[in-house]
Amino acid sequence: MFAAYTRGEASRVDSESLWRKDGVGLPVEYGATPILKDGAIVGAVISFTDITARVRREQMFRGRVQRAR
Repeated sequence: MFAAYTRGEASRVDSESLWRKDGVGLPVEYGATPILKDGAIVGAVISFTDITARVRREQMFRGRVQRAR
């Protein structure tokens, strides 16, 4: 997110966690895209996706692979 706002670089990250108000971590994927006006960075658009289900599936798969070995 910082790179989008300061350097004008778009990015996509799927290894972050956000924290809910109740203190529980939430795995997220996000995309950050800078907003430019007359060549200057004036902001950034950030979109978050909850990837809890995907993370659980990946953990289950890794567990099955380990047990199979």
